[in-house]
Amino acid sequence: MDEGEIRVIISEKVIEELRRYFITYYTKDAWSAVLRHITSVAEVIDREEIINELEKWRGKIKDKDLEHLATVKYLGLKYLIAYDYHFEDFEEYMTPKQFINEQGLDASETEY
Repeated sequence: MDEGEIRVIISEKVIEELRRYFITYYTKDAWSAVLRHITSVAEVIDREEIINELEKWRGKIKDKDLEHLATVKYLGLKYLIAYDYHFEDFEEYMTPKQFINEQGLDASETEY
């Protein structure tokens, strides 16, 4: 990756979680539009690709977060950007605000 370039990589589980949300609260058409956008800007890592990494990290984090962590570890990514305290013990973890600040940008104050 070139200096200053940001790549968005997500696990297959993110797609599944978003699909459930959009189909539950919106429509299949809305989900289709969201999926097209996501896949145009992000690389989706298939679960089968990280199967060995899943076993390696199982038990070290809650199962609901395992696939996200395994994806980051498998690819050797520098950052796992999330707002989830379950990742705090992992060096790659950073909140969105921390990431923005690390990039030398100003993050706006929000209540979350």
